[in-house]
Amino acid sequence: MKIYKDKEILDGIRQHDHKVLNYIYENVFPIIENMIINSGGGINQAKDVFQDAMIVVYRKIGAEGLILNCKFTTYMYSVCRNLWFQELKYGDRILGNSVRDLEEVQEADYDSEYKNAMYEIFDEHLQALSKDCQKILNLHFTNFSIEDIKEVMEYKNSHYTIDRKYRCKQSLIKRIMNDPRFKEIKNGYKNRGR
Repeated sequence: MKIYKDKEILDGIRQHDHKVLNYIYENVFPIIENMIINSGGGINQAKDVFQDAMIVVYRKIGAEGLILNCKFTTYMYSVCRNLWFQELKYGDRILGNSVRDLEEVQEADYDSEYKNAMYEIFDEHLQALSKDCQKILNLHFTNFSIEDIKEVMEYKNSHYTIDRKYRCKQSLIKRIMNDPRFKEIKNGYKNRGR
Protein backbone atom coordinates (compact mmCIF):
# COMPACT_ATOMS: atom_id res chain seq x y z
CA MET A 1 0.00 0.00 0.00
CA LYS A 2 1.22 3.47 -0.85
CA ILE A 3 2.26 5.67 2.07
CA TYR A 4 0.94 9.20 1.66
CA LYS A 5 2.73 12.34 2.82
CA ASP A 6 0.78 14.84 4.91
CA LYS A 7 0.34 17.26 1.99
CA GLU A 8 -0.98 14.42 -0.18
CA ILE A 9 -3.43 13.48 2.59
CA LEU A 10 -4.77 17.05 2.88
CA ASP A 11 -5.06 17.34 -0.91
CA GLY A 12 -6.78 13.95 -1.03
CA ILE A 13 -9.33 14.97 1.61
CA ARG A 14 -10.00 18.22 -0.25
CA GLN A 15 -10.53 16.32 -3.52
CA HIS A 16 -12.53 13.43 -1.97
CA ASP A 17 -9.89 10.98 -3.19
CA HIS A 18 -11.17 7.53 -2.15
CA LYS A 19 -7.67 6.03 -2.05
CA VAL A 20 -6.51 8.68 0.42
CA LEU A 21 -9.70 8.39 2.51
CA ASN A 22 -9.30 4.59 2.66
CA TYR A 23 -5.66 5.08 3.64
CA ILE A 24 -6.73 7.36 6.53
CA TYR A 25 -9.37 4.89 7.73
CA GLU A 26 -6.97 1.95 7.56
CA ASN A 27 -4.02 3.70 9.21
CA VAL A 28 -5.44 6.34 11.55
CA PHE A 29 -8.78 4.90 12.68
CA PRO A 30 -7.25 1.96 14.65
CA ILE A 31 -5.28 4.48 16.76
CA ILE A 32 -8.44 6.48 17.50
CA GLU A 33 -10.46 3.33 18.18
CA ASN A 34 -7.85 2.18 20.70
CA MET A 35 -7.82 5.58 22.46
CA ILE A 36 -11.61 5.69 22.81
CA ILE A 37 -12.00 2.08 23.92
CA ASN A 38 -9.25 2.59 26.51
CA SER A 39 -11.13 5.61 27.88
CA GLY A 40 -14.47 3.87 28.33
CA GLY A 41 -16.01 4.09 24.87
CA GLY A 42 -17.06 1.51 22.33
CA ILE A 43 -16.48 0.77 18.66
CA ASN A 44 -19.59 2.69 17.56
CA GLN A 45 -18.50 5.74 19.52
CA ALA A 46 -15.02 5.50 17.99
CA LYS A 47 -16.51 5.39 14.48
CA ASP A 48 -18.75 8.35 15.20
CA VAL A 49 -15.98 10.48 16.71
CA PHE A 50 -13.69 9.61 13.81
CA GLN A 51 -16.34 10.63 11.24
CA ASP A 52 -16.99 13.87 13.13
CA ALA A 53 -13.24 14.59 13.18
CA MET A 54 -13.00 13.98 9.44
CA ILE A 55 -15.73 16.58 8.90
CA VAL A 56 -13.90 19.05 11.15
CA VAL A 57 -10.68 18.51 9.17
CA TYR A 58 -12.51 18.77 5.83
CA ARG A 59 -14.11 22.07 6.85
CA LYS A 60 -10.82 23.47 8.11
CA ILE A 61 -9.12 22.53 4.84
CA GLY A 62 -11.88 24.24 2.86
CA ALA A 63 -12.37 27.34 4.99
CA GLU A 64 -8.90 28.07 6.29
CA GLY A 65 -6.50 26.14 4.11
CA LEU A 66 -5.32 23.96 7.00
CA ILE A 67 -1.58 24.13 7.66
CA LEU A 68 -0.23 21.34 9.84
CA ASN A 69 2.40 21.99 12.50
CA CYS A 70 2.62 18.26 13.24
CA LYS A 71 2.02 14.93 11.49
CA PHE A 72 -1.50 14.41 10.13
CA THR A 73 -1.97 11.38 12.41
CA THR A 74 -1.08 13.49 15.45
CA TYR A 75 -3.48 16.22 14.35
CA MET A 76 -6.34 13.73 13.84
CA TYR A 77 -5.61 12.14 17.21
CA SER A 78 -5.84 15.56 18.85
CA VAL A 79 -9.12 16.44 17.11
CA CYS A 80 -10.65 13.04 17.99
CA ARG A 81 -9.44 13.26 21.58
CA ASN A 82 -11.02 16.71 22.00
CA LEU A 83 -14.32 15.57 20.43
CA TRP A 84 -14.39 12.46 22.62
CA PHE A 85 -13.70 14.37 25.83
CA GLN A 86 -16.35 16.95 24.89
CA GLU A 87 -18.84 14.14 24.43
CA LEU A 88 -17.89 12.64 27.79
CA LYS A 89 -17.98 16.00 29.55
CA TYR A 90 -20.99 17.68 27.99
CA GLY A 91 -23.00 14.80 26.59
CA ASP A 92 -22.51 12.74 29.74
CA ARG A 93 -22.59 9.81 27.32
CA ILE A 94 -26.37 10.15 27.12
CA LEU A 95 -25.99 11.01 23.44
CA GLY A 96 -24.21 7.79 22.56
CA ASN A 97 -24.02 6.39 19.06
CA SER A 98 -27.00 4.10 19.19
CA VAL A 99 -30.14 3.50 21.17
CA ARG A 100 -28.53 0.30 22.44
CA ASP A 101 -25.48 2.24 23.67
CA LEU A 102 -27.81 4.74 25.31
CA GLU A 103 -29.69 1.99 27.15
CA GLU A 104 -26.52 0.15 28.20
CA VAL A 105 -24.91 3.30 29.60
CA GLN A 106 -28.06 4.32 31.40
CA GLU A 107 -28.71 0.88 32.87
CA ALA A 108 -25.16 0.64 34.11
CA ASP A 109 -24.79 4.16 35.49
CA TYR A 110 -28.14 5.70 36.35
CA ASP A 111 -31.26 4.83 38.29
CA SER A 112 -34.53 4.39 36.41
CA GLU A 113 -35.99 7.79 37.38
CA TYR A 114 -32.98 9.62 36.00
CA LYS A 115 -32.88 7.35 32.94
CA ASN A 116 -36.54 7.93 32.13
CA ALA A 117 -36.27 11.71 32.55
CA MET A 118 -33.20 11.89 30.32
CA TYR A 119 -34.74 9.64 27.70
CA GLU A 120 -37.89 11.80 27.60
CA ILE A 121 -35.78 14.90 26.93
CA PHE A 122 -33.74 13.05 24.30
CA ASP A 123 -36.87 11.74 22.56
CA GLU A 124 -38.67 15.10 22.70
CA HIS A 125 -35.78 16.89 21.02
CA LEU A 126 -35.30 14.11 18.48
CA GLN A 127 -38.99 14.43 17.50
CA ALA A 128 -38.60 18.23 17.15
CA LEU A 129 -35.97 17.84 14.40
CA SER A 130 -36.88 17.82 10.71
CA LYS A 131 -38.30 14.56 9.35
CA ASP A 132 -35.06 14.02 7.38
CA CYS A 133 -32.91 14.46 10.49
CA GLN A 134 -35.15 12.13 12.49
CA LYS A 135 -34.87 9.48 9.79
CA ILE A 136 -31.08 9.86 9.47
CA LEU A 137 -30.51 9.67 13.22
CA ASN A 138 -32.89 6.75 13.70
CA LEU A 139 -31.01 4.86 10.97
CA HIS A 140 -27.73 5.83 12.64
CA PHE A 141 -28.98 4.76 16.08
CA THR A 142 -29.93 1.36 14.68
CA ASN A 143 -26.38 0.89 13.37
CA PHE A 144 -26.97 1.54 9.67
CA SER A 145 -23.69 2.31 7.90
CA ILE A 146 -23.13 5.61 6.11
CA GLU A 147 -23.50 3.77 2.80
CA ASP A 148 -26.83 2.30 3.91
CA ILE A 149 -28.07 5.71 5.08
CA LYS A 150 -26.98 7.22 1.75
CA GLU A 151 -29.04 4.65 -0.15
CA VAL A 152 -32.12 4.94 2.08
CA MET A 153 -32.06 8.74 1.96
CA GLU A 154 -31.15 8.72 -1.76
CA TYR A 155 -28.24 11.12 -1.25
CA LYS A 156 -25.68 11.64 -4.00
CA ASN A 157 -22.53 10.64 -2.10
CA SER A 158 -21.11 9.49 1.22
CA HIS A 159 -19.51 12.82 2.08
CA TYR A 160 -22.84 14.62 1.88
CA THR A 161 -24.42 11.85 3.98
CA ILE A 162 -21.70 12.14 6.65
CA ASP A 163 -22.06 15.92 6.71
CA ARG A 164 -25.85 15.70 6.96
CA LYS A 165 -25.67 13.16 9.81
CA TYR A 166 -23.12 15.34 11.61
CA ARG A 167 -25.33 18.45 11.32
CA CYS A 168 -28.41 16.56 12.54
CA LYS A 169 -26.50 15.10 15.48
CA GLN A 170 -25.03 18.50 16.41
CA SER A 171 -28.50 20.05 16.23
CA LEU A 172 -29.88 17.38 18.56
CA ILE A 173 -27.00 17.78 21.03
CA LYS A 174 -27.35 21.57 21.01
CA ARG A 175 -31.10 21.37 21.64
CA ILE A 176 -30.63 18.96 24.56
CA MET A 177 -27.70 20.89 26.08
CA ASN A 178 -29.72 24.13 25.95
CA ASP A 179 -32.77 22.56 27.59
CA PRO A 180 -32.91 23.82 31.21
CA ARG A 181 -34.52 20.53 32.24
CA PHE A 182 -31.42 18.62 31.09
CA LYS A 183 -29.16 20.74 33.31
CA GLU A 184 -31.61 20.59 36.21
CA ILE A 185 -31.96 16.80 36.09
CA LYS A 186 -28.23 16.29 35.65
CA ASN A 187 -27.36 18.64 38.53
CA GLY A 188 -30.08 17.19 40.77
CA TYR A 189 -28.77 13.70 40.17
CA LYS A 190 -25.17 14.70 40.96
CA ASN A 191 -26.29 16.52 44.13
CA ARG A 192 -27.84 13.33 45.50
CA GLY A 193 -24.34 12.10 46.14
CA ARG A 194 -23.97 9.84 43.11
